[in-house]
Amino acid sequence: MGQGSPLSIDRFSPSPGLFVDRTGKKTTIAGAMEMHGPESTPARAATAQTSINTTWTSSFADGTSVVCTIVVRHRPKGVARSPVTQIEALAMKGPSYVHETPRGRAMKLNVSDPDAFNWTAAHEFGHILGLDDRYSESLASKIRGALGGKRTTSVDAGYAGNIMAVDQGALEARNLVDFADETAPRRGKADDRVRNWIRTHSVADLRGLSNDTKIAMIGILIEGFVSDADIRATERICETVFMRADAQAMWDELVGPAYAIGRRGPRERVLEILAALRAGA
Repeated sequence: MGQGSPLSIDRFSPSPGLFVDRTGKKTTIAGAMEMHGPESTPARAATAQTSINTTWTSSFADGTSVVCTIVVRHRPKGVARSPVTQIEALAMKGPSYVHETPRGRAMKLNVSDPDAFNWTAAHEFGHILGLDDRYSESLASKIRGALGGKRTTSVDAGYAGNIMAVDQGALEARNLVDFADETAPRRGKADDRVRNWIRTHSVADLRGLSNDTKIAMIGILIEGFVSDADIRATERICETVFMRADAQAMWDELVGPAYAIGRRGPRERVLEILAALRAGA
């Protein structure tokens, strides 16, 4: 693909009940979490939800953006847990933290922290997503913190004021770069991810993609073996192209030497789809 090609389409679940989509420079986070424990209330669940969604929704000067629309539900005592990421609200020694469980990541919020359901919840949500802390801490400091004492940390270079580095830090564009680097590796082949994205998104979502992104998606679908599922996904993409210039650009990029579609079997069908699009747009 030529210069300026967009990033690939990617969807994954960093923790039970949460889903992340990365399309070009846009990241969206959706799904549900469940708050429980002796200090959990509907109001605290709602506060944590607002803090997480507000903190993790932002646009940056480099053109990247993130939108977060998760739901945090309160689970009363005696009610069975749902298969989503859990937040336990309780009074404990030491700071709030995220830990691994057999069912995925979980969050513990210490209500002794006056900011537990505000900034702290948003910071810990970064760990739920898979982000690392961006500070160094000595073993002595960790022990003091676990006993409720004052911790001493050293912020990593370039992370002054960052949400993953300092108390009350802010979300920055570099967190989205870290997000791509640090989170769980992509699963499945590229064409699987493209087909899954198309399957789980509306026609309106598909229409909202740039033409360059649509070209990149089809390019992934027609690399190597072309299946019936690849053809159906290609057709759905082409159904959202209405401008003649976009149709011509798609033809020029995909039928040229870069992909050499060919004229046999399933690839011939792809060629017919693109030819009909160029003629009818």
